[in-house]
Amino acid sequence: MRSALVIAVLLSSVRADACGLFFCGEETAPPRQAGTAVLFAVRDDQVTAHLQVRYDGRADGFSWVLPVPAVPTVDLSNEELFARLRFVSDPKFEVQWQPPEGCDTSAPCEPCDSMTGPGLVLDPNALPHGGSGIELLVQSSKGPFDYAIIAGDSPAALLSWLADNGYRPPSGVEPAIAHYLEQKYVFLALKLAKGRDVGDIMPIALSWAVDNPTRIPLRLTALAANADVPITAWILGESRAVPVNYLHAVLNAEAFDWAKCGMPLGPAAQCGFPGPWEARNVECSADYAKLLARAVDQSNGHAFVTEFAGSALVMKDKLFREGQWGTWSQAPLDNPVRFIRRLFVFGCPRTPLMQKIIRDHVPKPPIDTLPPDCREDADFYDLNLDKCIAYMPSTWKFDNIALSNEIMELVVKPTESAQQLFLDFPYLTRLSTIVSPSEMTKDPVFSFNPSLPDVSRTHTVEAAPLCSDGRIRGVRLTYPEGTTREVAGTIEACKGFVPAPGVAPVDPGAPAARHVQVLGESGPPSFLAAGAIPAFDAELSARRATSGSASWARVPDEELTVLPSGTFSTAPAPVALIDAVPVRETRTRGCGVGVRGSLPAAMALIMAFVGLRGLASRRRATRAETSLPR
Repeated sequence: MRSALVIAVLLSSVRADACGLFFCGEETAPPRQAGTAVLFAVRDDQVTAHLQVRYDGRADGFSWVLPVPAVPTVDLSNEELFARLRFVSDPKFEVQWQPPEGCDTSAPCEPCDSMTGPGLVLDPNALPHGGSGIELLVQSSKGPFDYAIIAGDSPAALLSWLADNGYRPPSGVEPAIAHYLEQKYVFLALKLAKGRDVGDIMPIALSWAVDNPTRIPLRLTALAANADVPITAWILGESRAVPVNYLHAVLNAEAFDWAKCGMPLGPAAQCGFPGPWEARNVECSADYAKLLARAVDQSNGHAFVTEFAGSALVMKDKLFREGQWGTWSQAPLDNPVRFIRRLFVFGCPRTPLMQKIIRDHVPKPPIDTLPPDCREDADFYDLNLDKCIAYMPSTWKFDNIALSNEIMELVVKPTESAQQLFLDFPYLTRLSTIVSPSEMTKDPVFSFNPSLPDVSRTHTVEAAPLCSDGRIRGVRLTYPEGTTREVAGTIEACKGFVPAPGVAPVDPGAPAARHVQVLGESGPPSFLAAGAIPAFDAELSARRATSGSASWARVPDEELTVLPSGTFSTAPAPVALIDAVPVRETRTRGCGVGVRGSLPAAMALIMAFVGLRGLASRRRATRAETSLPR
């Protein structure tokens, strides 16, 4: 059975937010990493990693160094991959408004001076924000990049080689480099090839062979990162992915302002009731990010939240579908207007990369040689292409074969390859966290737990207006577990629900994390008391994923653990909270490492779940024994 665990690193930024694993020059203020997104793909011991890089600066200033656990092959990837992943897995918040009984809801449907938008955008990356001792393993080029793969026996020798070969390592990087050298990592160093500019930068795909490769190299990221760095990991496999050496947090639904941030649904969702929800996109995105950050802080700075877990078919046809490219690649047209029109008719993406490829092959003449309606790119390459192409210099010749070949290499093949990932593997998990540089003390490691349920990206609460003397005086929110909260306030045109003066829209004493848990490779979650969180966080640092865990198939629905382990909850812990770290006794079988716990903690879980979930013994003979759920 094939297995998969996919990771790619998205370093999303403008010039002020670009560094992370970039090596940045010292002559200017170094850019900072604003966010990381990961997608790792593993079959048996073969890993494929897709990495997307965002950079805005001088071409000769671009250099990027990445620690890799084995010598990788380097190929090109697809820049649409992460945008599409966010599209299908970003959290969605909804409020099902109930019709008010005996209340006047005739708020005027007047035009509202407010920002509008397509919906709540929850993109964490959009938050404010050779000397001696070196072995040159590979030196080559791919697409717009020149790259080298190097190994070394000392940080000083490796950094000296990088500096001598056009990379500009920042000061203070030696301890992080030493950490990865001690683990026998090699380093992939990329820079733009001569004659290339920053518009040529595109994602890359790496493949290597190694066991237990499910790690994000955060220690190096800490050297040039913002105060709070969002990290999102999409993980493909046979079942739901879980953090191995990090805790798992379930957000408290009562700590989020649903009346303000939930998309209004139901018959009461009219103009003025509950108001222009779209105007709150940016503010609500920031509110959710703050809630996530607080929940992670509550978890000792080392926790992930599961934001989606389910079928990988949510990505079906999102990047590529059979026949999408039409016939242009087999017989590319020699007429540039017909060629470009046909590209977009057959679904070639209108990405910056595609736009740049077209500009390179159909370079716009000097502005002063063009009429006014051909001077803007949108006019020249799209709206008025038929007219504007006539102003190309007489010396220019359209090379349809070269353009077709470049599109095939840089766009079509990487897109088809990325799409295939979601056909090869049945299950997709999205895990997110927000960490500061001081908390980047261990690299997150992931494994799988086939007994945990799906997690929907859509979260819905019910809102019932509270009436008094014919007027709305408040709202009662009912959460999925049946708990309720009443908030005094009114409905106002163009504002929606407005809490009464002095009334907090959410419980000010509500913790950001409803539960802090330990998730293992089988069985239900363990629920931790607040006092036990730091000790368990330290204890988990030694845990590793079991080899081959990505191949463990999801158990039948009737055997799934149904305890809270998703994004939100208001339910209490269903078993007694664990308030102490078990006695440690490390055992290893294969590649698993765990701890054997005290009898009371183990018995509490056994008594709660025996007879319901007999899962561990069937498939786990090769894994380490542990009282923490595996």
